[in-house]
Amino acid sequence: MKTFIKMLFSRRVLFGIQMAISLILLLVLGINKFLPLKYYIIVVIILLVLPFLFYRLERGKRRYEDGKSHHKDTPATITAKFFHVLLCAVLVFANYYVIITNGFINSISNKTSANVKYSVITLKEDEAVSINDTSGYTFGYLTSSNTTETNRLNQIVTKVNNDLNTTVETSAKDSYKNILSALYEGDVGAIIINETDRDNYIKVKPKFNKETKVIKNYYIKIATSKAKRTEVTTKPFHILISGIDTYGKIDEVSLSDVNILATVNPETKQVLLTSIPRDYYVDIYENAKSRTIGKDKLTHSAKNGISSTQATIEKLLGLDINYYLKMNYTSFLKVIDAIGGIDIYNPYGEFTTRVNFYKIKAGWNHFDSKHALAFVRERHSFGNGDRIRMQNQQMMIKAIVKKMTSAAGLTNLNNVFNAVADSMETNMSGNEIKSLINFEIDTAAVWDIQSYHLDGTNQRQKVFAMVKSFNPNGLYVMMPSQQTITTAKGYINQMMRNERVKVSIKDEKAVADPKANDKYRKK
Repeated sequence: MKTFIKMLFSRRVLFGIQMAISLILLLVLGINKFLPLKYYIIVVIILLVLPFLFYRLERGKRRYEDGKSHHKDTPATITAKFFHVLLCAVLVFANYYVIITNGFINSISNKTSANVKYSVITLKEDEAVSINDTSGYTFGYLTSSNTTETNRLNQIVTKVNNDLNTTVETSAKDSYKNILSALYEGDVGAIIINETDRDNYIKVKPKFNKETKVIKNYYIKIATSKAKRTEVTTKPFHILISGIDTYGKIDEVSLSDVNILATVNPETKQVLLTSIPRDYYVDIYENAKSRTIGKDKLTHSAKNGISSTQATIEKLLGLDINYYLKMNYTSFLKVIDAIGGIDIYNPYGEFTTRVNFYKIKAGWNHFDSKHALAFVRERHSFGNGDRIRMQNQQMMIKAIVKKMTSAAGLTNLNNVFNAVADSMETNMSGNEIKSLINFEIDTAAVWDIQSYHLDGTNQRQKVFAMVKSFNPNGLYVMMPSQQTITTAKGYINQMMRNERVKVSIKDEKAVADPKANDKYRKK
């Protein structure tokens, strides 16, 4: 054993080990292009010189025994070997870091499709436990004025027919109230629902989840937005940040609770975050080439996938969005714990959140993920709740970016990747993301993040293009303010012209008044 250890720590073996690890690291860095060329060349030189340097330093004092020459370790050579072993450990860690970073980037990038989830549902006490047990049932479903949704429902019925090897009887209903009445009164044995509509069923029947069960899920694959690629390190570009405030798979279509257009200018080192209210009452487009399918809340555009939300915002603001970043908002907040929490300034005065009843003090607060989620969800403490919630979302994003680019964030990337790998996706390519990483390493840019919020007036509307109203008094919507849209376009155009943007305090206050009357919003 002593001989083996002595051999393992001989300078020749250490030289070979470090050279092998260094070559692997250089290969991984070169293939994945994680470093700018000038830094890569420096790393190559250092990693190829160090083995020879340590080899020379680890040469012991020459001695002659039995007529043979030997090199015996001295305190200096032992010290050199200690640091050599330490360097090898660092290089192993570096290899691991680069590999997991590359894996993370590949896992979230180049997304081209999503799944629309439908469920076959029966009452809880129904004897059926599988789709085969529903043979002979009448299946109810909600009619839609949206041709795409109608076609998808027909596809689901076809899937049910194939599973049961028969043609099932169906019953179309024109409202949530009527389809639920049919299920609860036994007129239909099962109903087919689009899972993005589940909250609407719950609003009609608050105990819907407890009183029903899912017999089987079906999925329809749809295409996501095609990226409009550009030189992300030299030209300004737009990326749509779409957040869903529920747990679930990120590749499943869900309503969008957060819609932020990030305009990034690598030349001026600025990012402009333009928030669009989820309840904005706008013309909905299925894609960039389609005609409007009617007016609805912006959040409902996501029923047709991220491409519909993107096209709708493009038409609203008169621009082309290059990329999207979709994230599961609730899961994504785990990153806050991974980086040791974030610091957010509360300008509104002390209040208590409705979620978990946390007391948020005025001024600076240090939040973990639970407190941060409660903070960004809170609207009931403010008359102008929805607008304040948008502002808080932007404050949280800024705080995360600031912490992520600090030493605490950079040293916890592995935890960050594990926290968000399953909760975000983008149509940016892996190479584009790596280009941005290279850009940050090369320039050490300190980004200036500006924010603006679109605003409007609160109303109730009875007519929706994509969902049937179940409230005789209509539903809350926000009618867009053309003035704020024009202001937003002005700031965005400045960014695209490589001009530095400074959102005026007046513009921020215009949409961030916590005392405004939000009387149309149901508490």
